Order: sequence, then C-alpha cells, then structure tokens
Amino acid sequence: MNNNFKTILLTGTFSSLNKGDAALQRTAMEEINIKFPEYSIKLLSNFPSVDKTEYEDLDVEIVKTYRRVLPVYLVAVFIYKVTFKKVSLLPEFNVIANAKKIIDLSGDTYSDHFGKLVPFSKSLILYIAMLNNVKYYFCSQSMGPFDKQFNFVKKIIKNGEKILLRETQSVKYLDKITDNYDVFTDIAFNLPTDSEFGEQYVINNISSNYESNF
Repeated sequence: MNNNFKTILLTGTFSSLNKGDAALQRTAMEEINIKFPEYSIKLLSNFPSVDKTEYEDLDVEIVKTYRRVLPVYLVAVFIYKVTFKKVSLLPEFNVIANAKKIIDLSGDTYSDHFGKLVPFSKSLILYIAMLNNVKYYFCSQSMGPFDKQFNFVKKIIKNGEKILLRETQSVKYLDKITDNYDVFTDIAFNLPTDSEFGEQYVINNISSNYESNF
C-alpha cells in the first residue's frame, strides 16, 4: 500500500556520467527544491556511487536500481505481481511504492531507436508504480517511434498522469497511443548559465518552434 510519503522519485536516466542526463537530473532536483520544498527527492540510479558524488551539494537520496539486469528484474516483478505485492525481492520496489509521485526523465530513450529492451526495462519501474496507484509523469525530450515496441510499453505510456515533451515530432507517434501530452522547452534550459550563454542568448537563437514556449 502506498503510504503517501512526501517523496518525489526521479527515474529513467542512465546516470550523471551522461551529461545530458546530469542536466535533466540536476534541473529537476533544483526545481523541485524551489517549488515543492515540502517534498524529499529520491533518484533511482544505475550507479549510486557516481551519482552520490555528483549531487552531494543537493538534498537527494540515491537509490540503486537493478532494472538493467533484466532477467532478475523480470523475475522480481513477476513474483511481486503474483504475491499481490507481498514479496519485494528488490529494495527499490518499496521506494517506488512509497513515493508520492514519480517523474520519468528518460530523455529520448522511449523509442524503437534504442531497441525494445531499453523502454521495456524502464516501463517495468513504472509498472510497479501503477500496481501501487502511484502517479507517474513523463518529462522527455522526445518519445517514439513505437512501431516495433511491446504493447506493454504503450500501455505504460498511456497510463501516465501527463507527458511533457520538448519537440513536436513525437506528437505523430503519441497520437496513436494517447492525447495526454503537452510540448514545452527542455527543462535543462532552467539550469543557471554564465552571461555569454544566458537566457537572452538562448531566446535569440532558438528556433521559432520553441520561442512560443518561453
């Protein structure tokens, strides 16, 4: 049962070793701290020791995820499902179940371009959330195409509370699954920058497709 702890759980990224992921993670953490200070933040990480060092200046708890060890994860999810959530072989399942909200920061990896298994393994995390009635959101750079993707992944996408995207190309893919999306600028634009590449520089040089979103 969801204990409604005031925790926002971030998931979907590889690690801070990928600087695009690091930008998404840090922006999300800083924005949550500013706008929702009453919430604690947890990050599901493939490499906890790396991410812990990267974010030691922020109040965030790093939690190990085993979703990349797919055979183990599938067995754990199956047992969790058939025992009606009584047997949690992986500690992250309890973290997911006890979150108030989950934000998936998968960037552009919910796509057939990365094969079937990458979006599938990420969807298993959100499946645990769905089993526990935890609301989850997608904050992606792009999503799709899904022509070769499992129906399970499409179901997870469809049951998301909201999908936020940074570009319009994904719309033609998502329209086949859901209309529950909005297009915004990349959240990494909220990162502080120096004067040379500050906000005005970005506004003056971005494409017209994004200008209205500012």
